[in-house]
Amino acid sequence: MRLINLSTLEFEEYYDDQIPPYAILSHRWSKSEVSYKDFLKARFIDGPGYDKILGFVALARERKARIWNVERCEVVEVPIEYGWVDTCCIDKKSSAELSEAINSMFAWYHKAAVNMPLLYGEGGKAFLRLQENIIQRSNDQSIFAWYNPKGDRGMLASHPNAFAMSSNILLPELAPFASHSLTNNVLEMRAKAYEAYDKRLKVMVCLVKLTCGTYESLDDARPDKREFVPTEIALVNANASSRTWFRRLLYRGHKAAVVDYPEDARRDLGEVLFHVQAWDPVQDFAA
Repeated sequence: MRLINLSTLEFEEYYDDQIPPYAILSHRWSKSEVSYKDFLKARFIDGPGYDKILGFVALARERKARIWNVERCEVVEVPIEYGWVDTCCIDKKSSAELSEAINSMFAWYHKAAVNMPLLYGEGGKAFLRLQENIIQRSNDQSIFAWYNPKGDRGMLASHPNAFAMSSNILLPELAPFASHSLTNNVLEMRAKAYEAYDKRLKVMVCLVKLTCGTYESLDDARPDKREFVPTEIALVNANASSRTWFRRLLYRGHKAAVVDYPEDARRDLGEVLFHVQAWDPVQDFAA
């Protein structure tokens, strides 16, 4: 995990149990954000994006983190010396790093000593802006491989918790090209699809096969032999006249799957162009 040292304003890398207490900035995205390379080369230091980071640093240094002290067997307060900002702590031009960041999102937010979601006016919607920015820069479809038992209707998750079970989602070595774009809350994506009947909803759904997935043992006789199983999501049309689809609660090829559509109950639709609602305008986005 790449963190900003709040004293030196330099990046430092930490892994697993070595990660120190840190604060996270949730904020409103703008056109003047500081990227990883901008921060690394100290560019745009007089701009509003850099000022925002400096304001976050100043506030974070005033906070304390509560951690468990093993030797004293009690919770103690310690200074926060590190911070994480989604705009500059991820090198979004590195597909491998971006994929890892997407899959680690829940853990990073969950482990933060302090989350500052209201400093810059968007609260929980800042997480939506982060996903939108990632979509604009990358075709990695693991951004859609999340699970929320509350049943979000959009393609984007409303909270980092939705990625809690996504750490095993990977891209295959020879991942097929993925095409999607986001405009005015509508995600346009072209993907392999199947039609199936949902007995619980009593409607036909479209199963969309993503380019990401998991490696699983499909043969009980050979548990060591693992095969790539693409993640699927199911889309439901709002009505016959609407061009916009909505995400259905589904996560296939994963222990979080709640619905399964047998292979023999599917009709192959080939490659289909979908227009899917990115997020529900009436969704309650918790900070």
